Amino acid sequence: LYGFDDVIDAVAIVRAAGIETELHLAVSTAGMNQLYREQVLARTSDLEWVRVRENTNVSLALAHEEWACLVRATSSDSFGLSVHEALWAGIPAIATPVGVRPRGTQIFGIGDAGAAAKCILRVFADPGAVADEVSGADLRSGLDETVEAFNSLVGG
Repeated sequence: LYGFDDVIDAVAIVRAAGIETELHLAVSTAGMNQLYREQVLARTSDLEWVRVRENTNVSLALAHEEWACLVRATSSDSFGLSVHEALWAGIPAIATPVGVRPRGTQIFGIGDAGAAAKCILRVFADPGAVADEVSGADLRSGLDETVEAFNSLVGG
């Protein structure tokens, strides 16, 4: 369901390539399988470069913190709101190809930490190039798709 292992492995690959970065892992206590949550917490407990952030409001974090990129890894359908928010804030977004993904989102397959690492490395190599690929029109189109998907779900 969640791809935290992929993201942890991808950041480990990025760090092995010589880029000193941290992973801020947003872990929810609501709506997340508790056993999986405990496994993620156990796996990250001895990794000094991982900061586990429980019940983080991604919207507020995007507005008030410096992030190199947002990585959204899930195998369940979603509306991708955090991806939209990141792109609107000028932060590159990397995500699995599930649910609504706006144009400009770098995509990697669930279970493919190597591909996720390549996306992250691309951000570090030239962050401006990634940001330049996304226009306001692209974001508006992606947001329209998200609203349409949500309305079809709730019968609106």
